[in-house]
Amino acid sequence: MSDTIVITDDFAGPPFAANGGYVAGILAEHLGVSSAHVALRAPAPLGRELHVKSEGPFATIEDRGRLVASAAAVSLTDMSAPRVDYITAALAAGDVDTTHHPFPQCFVCGPERNVDDGLHLLPGHVAEGVVAVPWRPSSAAARVSTRVVAAALDCPSAFAVIEVGEAALLASMTFQIARTPLVGEELVVTGWKRRISGAKRWAATAITGPDGETLAKAETLWLAVDADRLGAIKEAVAA
Repeated sequence: MSDTIVITDDFAGPPFAANGGYVAGILAEHLGVSSAHVALRAPAPLGRELHVKSEGPFATIEDRGRLVASAAAVSLTDMSAPRVDYITAALAAGDVDTTHHPFPQCFVCGPERNVDDGLHLLPGHVAEGVVAVPWRPSSAAARVSTRVVAAALDCPSAFAVIEVGEAALLASMTFQIARTPLVGEELVVTGWKRRISGAKRWAATAITGPDGETLAKAETLWLAVDADRLGAIKEAVAA
């Protein structure tokens, strides 16, 4: 099975590419699953045709013959997450310094997105290696799509493992959605550090409800990149 998609800049992560979690969600939707392991091989360009292919439990996205991302249907065995209440998350998010945000137009965490545009998930620290942000989904639909939930699981995990002003790109995500959120639910998105080794940063993130229910969880691998490396990646995507 194959399809052609175009991701608009509404769903950017870096200004030159799609948000990685959003891409992961697209692949899961294409497979018809709510849990998957997704490897992001290259940034997904915005505004041009990408080819999505699936065969059995596997799917890929290609850009002009170049592999962008691959996915396999899997499940997480551990859905536990730190417990953070909505008010604590709201107070933490209010203390975020956005002055040096690396991708201010990011669909998920960009502080320069309009108030009704993007998810605005800018978490703050609630404990050592743990960040959180409140989320009350809004949408025309009764439930939020898989790709939006996967996007919401993306950036908050990065905030647990990167320093202020540092940039990082999502390299892989294994996520599971137990159920998609309802519009208007008062949720908390929590990210926490797993481990760090040089430029590699392993983290996790979860979306929980007021009763502590884990709606979704992800385990992520991030790669920290400096300005020179980021510029080279941008040029490769545009080429």
